[in-house]
Amino acid sequence: MLKNHFKTAIRQILRNRVVSFTNLSGLGMALVTCCVIFSYVVSEFSYDRFHAGQENIYRVVQVPDPAEEATASLKVPSLLAPEAVASMAQVKTATRMILPWSGQGVSSTLVLSENDKTMKHSFYNGFFVDPGFMEVFSFPMIKGDRSVVLSSPGQVVISERLARLFFGEGWIRDPSVIGSRMEYINEFDRFDLTITGVIADAPPQSHFDYDFLASFSTLATGWSKGFIETHRPVFTYFKLDPKANPKTTEHELSRLLSNSTAENRSPVRLQSISDIHFHSRYAGELKPPGNLTLVYGLLITGVVIFSLALINYFNITTVRVFERSKELGLRKMIGAGKQTMWQLFLMEALLMNLIAAFIGFTLLQVLKAGGYPVAEYLVTDPWLTTKTALIVSMIFLTVACFYPAFLSSSLKVSSAMKGTLPRSGRHHFRNGTTMFQFAVSIVLVVFTFIVYHQVQFLLQADAGFDKTGVLIVESPQHRSETWIEHFESGKSDHMEDPFIQALDAYTGIEAVSISESVPGDLPGIDVQTHGSENFDFIKVDDQYAAVYDLEMVAGEFDVSGKNVLNETAVQALGYVSAAEVIGSSVMIAGHLREISGVVKDYHHRGLHQPVLPVVHGDNDFTYNLDLFYSIKMTSSDMPSLVATIEKVYHKVFPDEEFTARFADSFFQRQYDKEVRQAQAFQLFSGLAIFISCIGLFSLTLIIARQKTKEIGIRKVLGGTVYRILRQVSGGVWGRLSLSVVLALPLSWYTVDIWLTRYANRIALEWWYFVLPALLVVVMACLPSAIHFILAARKNPVDSLRYE
Repeated sequence: MLKNHFKTAIRQILRNRVVSFTNLSGLGMALVTCCVIFSYVVSEFSYDRFHAGQENIYRVVQVPDPAEEATASLKVPSLLAPEAVASMAQVKTATRMILPWSGQGVSSTLVLSENDKTMKHSFYNGFFVDPGFMEVFSFPMIKGDRSVVLSSPGQVVISERLARLFFGEGWIRDPSVIGSRMEYINEFDRFDLTITGVIADAPPQSHFDYDFLASFSTLATGWSKGFIETHRPVFTYFKLDPKANPKTTEHELSRLLSNSTAENRSPVRLQSISDIHFHSRYAGELKPPGNLTLVYGLLITGVVIFSLALINYFNITTVRVFERSKELGLRKMIGAGKQTMWQLFLMEALLMNLIAAFIGFTLLQVLKAGGYPVAEYLVTDPWLTTKTALIVSMIFLTVACFYPAFLSSSLKVSSAMKGTLPRSGRHHFRNGTTMFQFAVSIVLVVFTFIVYHQVQFLLQADAGFDKTGVLIVESPQHRSETWIEHFESGKSDHMEDPFIQALDAYTGIEAVSISESVPGDLPGIDVQTHGSENFDFIKVDDQYAAVYDLEMVAGEFDVSGKNVLNETAVQALGYVSAAEVIGSSVMIAGHLREISGVVKDYHHRGLHQPVLPVVHGDNDFTYNLDLFYSIKMTSSDMPSLVATIEKVYHKVFPDEEFTARFADSFFQRQYDKEVRQAQAFQLFSGLAIFISCIGLFSLTLIIARQKTKEIGIRKVLGGTVYRILRQVSGGVWGRLSLSVVLALPLSWYTVDIWLTRYANRIALEWWYFVLPALLVVVMACLPSAIHFILAARKNPVDSLRYE
């Protein structure tokens, strides 16, 4: 029986090649798109939920003013964690985490020397943690005993990635990994560390990554000695007793901190780690937070595309059942029951699903190979993707099997043998679904159109500084000395940078600046709080304004022991004009600063955000690590000059890698996510239109077949092709017009909400909505017009002989 059903399914697909191909193409693309979107959404909502007892794990956040979240700090005094564990029964265990010394924007270097070979690598995510880290978090240990690996000073646990980097691909079988000694160098300390374990890399669904974890007690043996234990703010996590009340614990922690010797005694807040990814908007996050609006948007898009595919399948199934009515009636006459009908359509639906899935996943591999942005939403967990694919396919298979079986079983034998279908509510259902399809398509196309123009606006808008011909070169990354060693050697302050000195000899280089941050580089910005305002403190030299052609409003760009403000900072400090602040000493974030100049506002952070108050100050750049060289070039042969600069760099820093990028691309990389999202929505909206057109294709096929005799009679009575086309297709055009009327207000509402996330946005013009709507209508009219024109041009003898 199953073999016969399989043969019947194959024959039905081959008998209607055009309809089958369009249906399978739309179904395949819809299935794979839904699998990609849904697995990405599930992955986003699973952040930090893989830890054992994650519902009891909290991060401690210090919030001086609950009404001003901008003043919140993710770090709390270091002494809070041990005092809470010792005095509060509801705190089962705790861990402190610190990135010595300056945080995410500064690297540390590990040096491994063995067998007369020295390997040196620099990292940005090297944490010092308490032994409680292994109890709070559930990252798997691959080598070593998690209960003792961080219990003593001088111990370090490295990640899989580091083990592979230092010991090769066969590190898992290398017994010398455990016990190997490494030298650690950061800005202020130099430690000898012993590898006591290897821990699995943090999964993508973790709100922080790590390269290595050193014992927190190691810091007490370094330059800081007892400073960290009492004053240095650190990331702090608690694992509470399951019966503990987080709100009550917050009050007790705040009271404990107020009674301590810590300098900062502001109230604290407990933040569940499962809320960090989506619901944390504090400055200084270890990883960029998730975009809940984007995730919900993708989820809705996936549901819509899934619905469009189902609607399309329903409409085409109606055509198939209509075409096969005599076959189905004959099967019922000879005794076929509902079970047989279910088996028949289950086999057809299963075969269609398998072919569609093959087409869809083949297309996905092509998109991945071509680097299309849909690959950004692919989840690396194959089991999660497989589960999602199975669930989506099973839902579709169940519905796809149920509907045709129900439709065929409801046919009366007499009607089926005549080739007629009952008209009941199915006619209205098809009309309603068609309107829904095209209303959704219009909304998606309008949204894609607006997203594209907003992204182009971000890429092309004037940022307030000149990016033309500016090459940004990263300074050396590998440390060979601490800042203290550098200072004690007498190299500090009075030495000029050797790389800048070497570049002075070459023509075509107009100016060179060295700074800790450049436009578009956010980790290098030091955020300082002044009252209720956040000030961006950017450490630069005197040539910074010349390289980026910053416009001076008052004074001069002199940061040698002085500071330069932007216009927004002048307003935030309460001054009426820029001129009156020149030469005065201003208290900013607890430091008295002499102001030498005011520059016109420019977008250091990009156009996503409004311009924040900015303070430009100097620094000792002779310790040239984690810095940027900005080189203003005026040569007509840029590639040749860049090659020359690379040679000079390698001559000055022979063991370092040359990393360079032009300022315009460096600045625009912060818009890469928007660009990829715009391209992905282009793909999704195109898919929605394609599926909707297939749905209309099937609907007009139904109408054309149902009106075959009517069209023949009208033609015999003298009707022209145009008049026949207008009369038999009027309902389709009316439904399309109603779709436009419904879609345009919803489109405006949707895009207006989306644009509120940008401080600088495009103005919504009427043609942003009308043009995409016309595009969808024209694309929708083509398949239906072709159907009706072919039917109207048909020989009336054949039309009247139709039954």
